[in-house]
Amino acid sequence: KITDTLFYHALILIEIFPYSGYCVGQVWVIFELLATACSLFFPPTQGVTPPPQHLAYIEWFTPFTQPEADSFIYCVSCSFYQMPDGETHHVASIVPLQALYRSVQLLPRFGPSIPHYWTSYNVLEECNTFQVNTFLDKYTYMSVF
Repeated sequence: KITDTLFYHALILIEIFPYSGYCVGQVWVIFELLATACSLFFPPTQGVTPPPQHLAYIEWFTPFTQPEADSFIYCVSCSFYQMPDGETHHVASIVPLQALYRSVQLLPRFGPSIPHYWTSYNVLEECNTFQVNTFLDKYTYMSVF
C-alpha cells in the first residue's frame, strides 16, 4: 500500500476553508477512466470542457484553523463523517490529478511516549493528529504563510 500526503488546491472551496483554499489529503490511488466510462458518466456536450483524464482518490484531513501559538505550525486530523446508522467513514473525494499542488510532511502528534506499534507504514492510520511541517522548504512555507 503506497500513500502520500499532499496539498490540494480547491478553487471552489477557497471561501469555505480559512487557509487560501489549500487543505491536506492522503492519496490512496491515481487512476484513469476508460473512454466508455467517461462517455457514460460525462456525456459529450457541445462547448463544455471534457472531463479530466487522470483522477486521484483522496481521504481528507481537517481544514487549517489557527497555527499553534508557540511554533506557528498547523495541526490537522483525519476528517470523518457519521452515517445515520452510526457508522463513521473518512471524508473522501475523487479529484482531477492536475488539482494536486504538492506533497507535504506530516509529523505525528503524540503524548509523553510514542506508541510502540507505530511504524512508517501505519502511522497515518494509527495517529489521530498531525502537525504540518511548514518549515520543510521555502515553497511549503510560502504556500502556508
